[in-house]
Amino acid sequence: MGFNRSTKTKWILFCLLLFTPFLIESFVIAPITLTSEPLYIWGAVHWIFCYVVYGYACFFYIKWQKRIDNRIIIKFQKNEIKWFLLAAVMGVVGKRIFDIICVFIFSSTVIHINTPMIYRDIAGYIQIEPIWLGVGTFVMQYIYYVFEFTLIALIVDCAQKTSMRIGLSQKIPWGGIFLVLTWGLIHRYGIIAPILRGEYEYSLRMILNCMLIGFAYMLPNKKPGYAFIAIMSWYWL
Repeated sequence: MGFNRSTKTKWILFCLLLFTPFLIESFVIAPITLTSEPLYIWGAVHWIFCYVVYGYACFFYIKWQKRIDNRIIIKFQKNEIKWFLLAAVMGVVGKRIFDIICVFIFSSTVIHINTPMIYRDIAGYIQIEPIWLGVGTFVMQYIYYVFEFTLIALIVDCAQKTSMRIGLSQKIPWGGIFLVLTWGLIHRYGIIAPILRGEYEYSLRMILNCMLIGFAYMLPNKKPGYAFIAIMSWYWL
């Protein structure tokens, strides 16, 4: 078919398809699995569901891209290492600067400056007894993050390519904007839920997070890997 001959409608539908797993998780699965006991069993069910559904959506999108001669290249070249490093720096520095501004300038009682999340999680999960439960929880949680971040990166990729297909300016990170209006809105630590709690700083941070991911994707060669590294470094580091 070819990238240039693929219909605008298909691109828009794929953007919505990639967002659908988040909708199902938030409004169908989570209300059941995150409120049922024993939590460690239902939590495992929740994660496994997400692995399958997120993974299938990613696989389906990547296969479609290959079919229209727009193969997504996962490997990176040596001359791209600097851009991956820059994406990581964007994630870490962007979040830290925002948190510092909230804490020291606006005296926020909601935003705090913490040690890297991956360190806090390791320290917390190893204290769970029995130890196998803590280790298993940590591993399953971080496998979930890999699937989640991959799906987010592909949402940005699809939305940006859709904007190109319908003739929008490519100087604007449409992928980040689409992410704000989809995943950013419904995430429980995203935009709407914190506003309802009066925690507006969290909402602003989610908007910054999504836009930063969109800008990272816009680095030379426009690779989903840049978006993946940006969001991973934002959360984990």
